[in-house]
Amino acid sequence: MSRRLIRIPAAAGQEMDPGVFLSQLDPAACCAGPVPFQCSMFTVAPESRTGVDRHAARECWFIAQGRGVVSVDGGAELVQAGDAFLFDGGVGHSIENTGRQALLVISVWWS
Repeated sequence: MSRRLIRIPAAAGQEMDPGVFLSQLDPAACCAGPVPFQCSMFTVAPESRTGVDRHAARECWFIAQGRGVVSVDGGAELVQAGDAFLFDGGVGHSIENTGRQALLVISVWWS
C-alpha cells in the first residue's frame, strides 16, 4: 500500500480583526470526496484579540504557537502552545494574545 503526505491547501490570509489574520483550509480539495469537517488557521499578533465568535457548530482549537487568554461566555483561561480544547455550539468565544510572539491557532469544526 502506498502512503503519501496529503497537504491541505490554504487560502491567502485575510484580516478578520485588527492584528488577526485567518487562512481558510480546504481538506475536501485534496481528497477523493467530501470530508465531515472544515478547518482554518489564524494568527493573532501580540496585544491583539479576536472578536467574540458564536455559531451552531462544535469547534476544536489547537494552540500551535504562543500563549494567550481564551474567553468563553464570560470566563477566561490561560492557554499556551500544545493546548487543545472544544467549544460546544452556541458558546461565545474569543482569544487574546498575551505573549511577545504571534499566537497561532488551528481550528476544526464539524460540518
